[in-house]
Amino acid sequence: MSTSFGQLYTSRLSGEGEFRLLTVQPEIGEDQWIHCILHTVNIKEHPGYICLSYTWGPPTSEAADEGITSRATHYIRCNGNTILVTKNLYDFLQRVRRDRELCSQNFWVDSICINQEDQIERASQVSSMASVYRSADMVIAWLGEKDIYTEDAFSLIRTVGSLSEDNLKQIVARNVGAEDIVDFRRPLSSDWAWNSMKQLWRRNYFKRAWIIQEVALAKRILVICGEYFLDWDHIARVSRILTLTPWKRASNMNAHDRKARVDSTHTLPLYLNSNRKMVSSGKGCDLLSILIKARRFQCSDPRDKVYALLGLLGDHAKDKMRLRPVYKGRSTADVYVSTAIQILEDTNDLLLLAHAEGQDFQHIEDLPSWVPDWSCEKGLGLGITGYTRFAAAASLPRFLRIDESNKSLVVRGLKLDRIVQVGESKEDAINHKGLAYFPGWISILSALPPKYHTGQPSTEVFWRTLITDTAGPNSQPAQHPAADNFKFAFSSWLGELVSRWRDEPPSTEKKHFLEKIDHLGASDQSGLFLYVIEKQSTSLLNDSDRSALLKQTNSSDPPLTGDYEVRLNYSTQTRLVRTNNNYLGLATTSVRENDSVWIVAGSRIPLILRETSQRHVYRLVGGAYIHGFMQGEALQADTKFTDIEIV
Repeated sequence: MSTSFGQLYTSRLSGEGEFRLLTVQPEIGEDQWIHCILHTVNIKEHPGYICLSYTWGPPTSEAADEGITSRATHYIRCNGNTILVTKNLYDFLQRVRRDRELCSQNFWVDSICINQEDQIERASQVSSMASVYRSADMVIAWLGEKDIYTEDAFSLIRTVGSLSEDNLKQIVARNVGAEDIVDFRRPLSSDWAWNSMKQLWRRNYFKRAWIIQEVALAKRILVICGEYFLDWDHIARVSRILTLTPWKRASNMNAHDRKARVDSTHTLPLYLNSNRKMVSSGKGCDLLSILIKARRFQCSDPRDKVYALLGLLGDHAKDKMRLRPVYKGRSTADVYVSTAIQILEDTNDLLLLAHAEGQDFQHIEDLPSWVPDWSCEKGLGLGITGYTRFAAAASLPRFLRIDESNKSLVVRGLKLDRIVQVGESKEDAINHKGLAYFPGWISILSALPPKYHTGQPSTEVFWRTLITDTAGPNSQPAQHPAADNFKFAFSSWLGELVSRWRDEPPSTEKKHFLEKIDHLGASDQSGLFLYVIEKQSTSLLNDSDRSALLKQTNSSDPPLTGDYEVRLNYSTQTRLVRTNNNYLGLATTSVRENDSVWIVAGSRIPLILRETSQRHVYRLVGGAYIHGFMQGEALQADTKFTDIEIV
């Protein structure tokens, strides 16, 4: 059976504000065909319609295993022509033709309403997509057909999303498993329900880069999976609860199998909603911050990692030639370099450089080291989008020269120190990926003098560095520096690990780890490791422990394990590092021994650089947190900065 796309698109959309809308004919009798009508409208006429937000490919990994792809494989009839659509879209259209209310609506569906084979029209319509979504009556987020998890997942999200703030605080408290709230938690204690919700977060829809714009610009969003409906606000609220509070820990209390625990993709709707709030508030969106938050989203064309976000910039991107969507003859590297240069020209700092995270995360060929590879789908950096709480270069203005032809930058910096020891990544240490008991961390801590150059005990510097000295007790807004009583959240977290490891079978690694813990406890000036050793058989504080801690901190509500875990998981793609002068820091996993730490004029955080064969020419490795040097402490009256080139 032949397709007739050529006859379907008899003319190119060329007029300003023109776009196409689709209507689906209702199911009639025994006819199994989906019949649609495509017509051209102008946005100036204010037509009523619904935008469809969906993924072209399989909605779940299970669907992918069954052979479902992003290829168009299912026939429908549109304007009398037979055309092919993807399986996931076909399923949605089937739902529409059988729903009397939806059949009465006009839809904007990108794969049909845009001639995908016409690159000129495609680029033009991509530039207009923001106004299309902004003008729609509603956006339907189609997650795909239902599975065995859908009903329970939607029910749990609706239940959690409807909880009052008082109930949330009650459950989020440190005694999340305490007897006095067991009855309250019982409706939320089903392992199957929590696992079902995890499976929902894993649906490919939530990872799709284009939905960043689609969600942010929508007036209203209805989430549909099969025949189940849910308001987007419930999705966003539950994502926020699981990401910013110890609720994820609570939901995993009965999930002993690591694979059964809530998946980290539960954070993605929170990122989506932050842009939505920014748009609704009327504040302008910053391209760099949007790109940073879009790291973990996916798109089949890596150039769309930039193009999919341009609609959030409004008129800011309208006259920027570097940001204009171009597909024909323009490589991904060209798009990313042009975007980076545009960001540098539009800003007065070097924040962009702090988000280029080195060779571990740079896979696009021909990218300079200072240009972030936005195709990387990991959450990178120190877990803080703008780093506004830091001022490593104090108020020194940015010095920058851009050599666009050579794709290089000249900046002005001060070499602080050289890295001599690198530990395992936080991701590996937390998950014990072949590195039981994080020996690198303990070795680095053992190498530090008991007292840091700031006068703080080295163990205090250790727990502060792991969370970039940023924390808000009891799920309150993050603050820098972290409150002193947050050390008890750290000690409780470490105490749980030590208790768990002491119960494991004997091994050489275990023996060495416990010996080092004992040694640190004997020399620790803060008393934290001594506490861990003494309380190694318990995972949580008992009443007498709590009373003793309250007397030390004058605090009525000290944060504990869950609060520390929340902050620790913000930046898992980083490593603990020690410098030649015994400075402790946290840097990208791309960091290596002999890399150097620089304070760079215009950069809010220190930068890690790697020497090349040329004098004063470096490759950028990434940004870093170096304890004791985040507020301009390295600058003195006679400090001299050097011009350096980054390639």
